[in-house]
Amino acid sequence: MKKTILLLATVLLSINLQSCLNNGDDPEITQTVAFVGYNHLTDLNDNSVALKASRYTIFLDITAQKADVTIESSYTPEGDPFIIKMAGLDLKTADNAYTISATDVTPEVTEGNPADYIVRNLDIKITPRYTTDENGQTVDASILEATYRLADNYSAFYCDTKPHFIDCETTTGTLGSEAYTSTSTTYDVTLNNSKSATVVINNAQFDRDMPKMTITLRDIPVALTRSGYQLNTESIVPEINDIPLENYTMTDVSFEVYKNATAMSLRFKCNTQGAQYSTNASGSVYPDTENK
Repeated sequence: MKKTILLLATVLLSINLQSCLNNGDDPEITQTVAFVGYNHLTDLNDNSVALKASRYTIFLDITAQKADVTIESSYTPEGDPFIIKMAGLDLKTADNAYTISATDVTPEVTEGNPADYIVRNLDIKITPRYTTDENGQTVDASILEATYRLADNYSAFYCDTKPHFIDCETTTGTLGSEAYTSTSTTYDVTLNNSKSATVVINNAQFDRDMPKMTITLRDIPVALTRSGYQLNTESIVPEINDIPLENYTMTDVSFEVYKNATAMSLRFKCNTQGAQYSTNASGSVYPDTENK
């Protein structure tokens, strides 16, 4: 079972944590972090949406409270490549996260299409988070949120290829029985590519007498939305330990990832043992830290 660990903003986020002396006086603390995923792009002229491979490399000068942001991506639906760098942006730390924001930025370095980019309404949030896997090994699960506009033609946000929805509530009901709610069930999505995704349901428990188990839903079609994507299918056979369970076929499956790919909702039905069960779930990539 994975254990989530929230780190303070001044603790190691990922790689290249450096501390050195500045002329023998105060220590300087810098970090370089990188996120590889998709840019979720909306063409503001025709509202078309696309996913394009992206890499965000962010240099954090914690001592000076400044950041350099480099984005390697494809910003048009046609896939024209570009690299932009924005240097000397203001960096803040609050609520166990780093934040970077700017209204209008002309990139310092550009490569690709005509270098007339203006980045507007840039907002970046980096939340350090680590988990431990089943073998007790530490796994980096830090969260990046990045939203901005490019040249007033495209809006973009970073889309993780493997989001972990950990703060979840799952409710299952059937006619004539009291609904059962679980807060220990979590959901992992893997975008196999821009066309299909696989969902893993961890600690799945749809009835108080049901043992917790791991369920896999493979190769669900991806349909993009303005704030994320939907995984919809009329029916799917769940797998446990790579074994298909046709007697527990799920129908009317709707898994939506929204809020710039940081929140999810799930609905499905399952007919088994002469009864129809309906399940609804919601969750976030952020843990619920209230009252903790």
